[in-house]
Amino acid sequence: MAHPEQPGGKADGNSGGKPGGKTGGKADGQNGASQSIDELKQRYDQLHQRKIRAEANRDNAENRLAELKAEAKKRYGTDDVDELKTMLAEMKAENEKKRAEYQKQLDKIETELTEVESQFNDADLDSADGSGSPSGGGNG
Repeated sequence: MAHPEQPGGKADGNSGGKPGGKTGGKADGQNGASQSIDELKQRYDQLHQRKIRAEANRDNAENRLAELKAEAKKRYGTDDVDELKTMLAEMKAENEKKRAEYQKQLDKIETELTEVESQFNDADLDSADGSGSPSGGGNG
């Protein structure tokens, strides 16, 4: 039995539909020219395969969306896109605050270390002028 959407379901090639109906676009350079029943069958098969692929892609996308929504709900307590955007903005702001504080701490450590090194170098120069030993134990 012929597929109900497939032209050529009857021996005369007329499936009962209106001739020259819209196909959603002109495929394979068909500009309204008459096509043989074999060409129409081939065209139908190609369109049918495209439809199957499009439906499979849609189904895969819907399944992936459901997975991602479930993951978002589990990790963040919501799958609402606007809420997630707000949460992301808050996380970015918190990260920037922590980064700035970390930089401030490192700057302070670096300043203090520079001061210690400077004091050590000053003490080293003073001891070099005196005993000749930075440890102060002139055994030499």
